[in-house]
Amino acid sequence: MSPATPYGQQYSPQAVYQQPVYQQVVVAPAAPTSGWATASMVLGILGALGGWCMLGIPCFVAIVAGHAGLIDTKNGSKGGRGLAVTGLVLGYVFIVPWALFFFLGGLGVATPDVSPTPTP
Repeated sequence: MSPATPYGQQYSPQAVYQQPVYQQVVVAPAAPTSGWATASMVLGILGALGGWCMLGIPCFVAIVAGHAGLIDTKNGSKGGRGLAVTGLVLGYVFIVPWALFFFLGGLGVATPDVSPTPTP
């Protein structure tokens, strides 16, 4: 101890550290998911799995709900645009073949059977 240092202020080998500074985390709440978009995706999956058994009704409702979900998520106040697009794609992919089959089958029933008649 040197005579120039007052009592209590001796050299300490321990370094003085400041308190760590923590980064502030800002959490922004996510927009609520559109119910139309969720319904569209659920009905699109249901129509893809068993739409043929249910006359394509889930696929048709998925298309309607998908368009309503796209309108609902247009301005960004609600989320779920991807869900609506998924429901639309599933609905259209499975309703178009069903509609063609139904239309062409109905067309085959509605048109008379034409057979060539032999001429004498």
